Amino acid sequence: MTNCKFFNIDTCECFEALENDDCCILHSKNEQKDIEYFKKKLKQYQKKNYLNFNNILFVSKFKFQKKEIDSEIDFSNSIFNINVDFSGIKFLNKVNFKKTKFNKKSDFSEAEFNKEVDFSEVEFVLRTKFSDTKFYNKSNFYKSIFNWRSYFSKTKFYGEVNFSEAEFVLRIKFSGAEFYKESNFCKSVFKNKSFFSNAEFKKNVDFSEAEFKEKVRFKKTKFKDFI
Repeated sequence: MTNCKFFNIDTCECFEALENDDCCILHSKNEQKDIEYFKKKLKQYQKKNYLNFNNILFVSKFKFQKKEIDSEIDFSNSIFNINVDFSGIKFLNKVNFKKTKFNKKSDFSEAEFNKEVDFSEVEFVLRTKFSDTKFYNKSNFYKSIFNWRSYFSKTKFYGEVNFSEAEFVLRIKFSGAEFYKESNFCKSVFKNKSFFSNAEFKKNVDFSEAEFKEKVRFKKTKFKDFI
């Protein structure tokens, strides 16, 4: 038997490669892979307490075993072909979603990110929700693509946030959001209606070279400084 090409004895002790594949059932990019076998192996993998989920193609429901996660988590380069519900989860350490693709709905409502979180170059294919989410440290959405309606209503960004070169294809709502540190929307593209009503920017915000293709609403929005 040949180990999966992502096998690592210290960080990713996954499984043997599938027949005619250089990856195990978790990391295989075959969208027709056996769902029941995937569930079984994912459960075994989680029991080992590994929080390295990079490059996994998720074809069945994923959930954390507890509401507070105190270790670093890596979902980079992963693909979710199922709805993702991380609402209410408290991430106490760094989280990496860089270049992850969410092909179904994703929900991070009321989640808490206590350390840095990286959503750079992520693609959200369907609706995504970050309503009432709290970011206590830096959050990075650089070059992320939001293909469907997205909600950051009443979200609190206590650390610096980067949406530079992000693309919002459908309606985006930042209504009631609070930005406590510098926020960067430089070169971001808003292709549909955008709502920043009742949002509050307590530090510098940069919209330089941003493009608004449709109506944008800043009704009762408060700005400390504007670039």
